[in-house]
This record gives sequence, structure tokens and C-alpha cells, in this order.
Amino acid sequence: MVGALLHFLTILIMTKINHRVAKLLCDLERPRTSLARENNFTVKMFTFQFFTMFSSIIYIAFFLGRINGHPSNYVRIAKQWRLEECHPSGCMTDLFIQMAVVMILKQILSSCMEYAVP
Repeated sequence: MVGALLHFLTILIMTKINHRVAKLLCDLERPRTSLARENNFTVKMFTFQFFTMFSSIIYIAFFLGRINGHPSNYVRIAKQWRLEECHPSGCMTDLFIQMAVVMILKQILSSCMEYAVP
């Protein structure tokens, strides 16, 4: 739950950073028309936001608990720390919590912003 909340905060911070980086890259490109500039900005923002929003979900769904080894030969970082594993109930619980926290908090934040700043 704490990891999902931290990821949500990361999403909020990275959204602002992504917006600035995409705008800077579009300024460096110097497209000929405003339509080309808008299209380039849209593609960059979509790409940046896709990786920001779904990186943890992809990690939990496809990588978490699959590369940690087996009981006689665990994979360790710096020969000291074991890699993270799924909960005994499976990775679907972790995935559900991550998706629920991000989706619900994103909707609540969007609703509050729409109400406060019309």
C-alpha cells in the first residue's frame, strides 16, 4: 500500500517534469507549423506518461517474483539482499492494490482540481 502511494506521488511529480521536458524538446525541434508542434508534443507526452503511469504495473505483472531464484540458489544484490518476491497469495494481489490506488487517487485528484480550478 505504501509503495502504491509512493508511486502515485512519483506520477504526480513526473507529470510536471514530463510536461517541461516535452515542451523543451519541441522547442529544440522548431517545427514549421503549429499543427506539427502540437502533434510532436502529443506524441512525446503520451510516450512519457505511458512509461510513468504503467512502469510499476508492468514490473509487478511480468517481473516481480520471476527472477529471484529458488530456495537453494537465491539471486542476491551485492551478495547481501534478496530480490523482492510476491506475496504468498500471488502477484495478483499486489497488482490489484497498485492499480486500485493509482486509479482511485487519480480520479479523486482530478475531481478536486476540476472543482477547485474551473
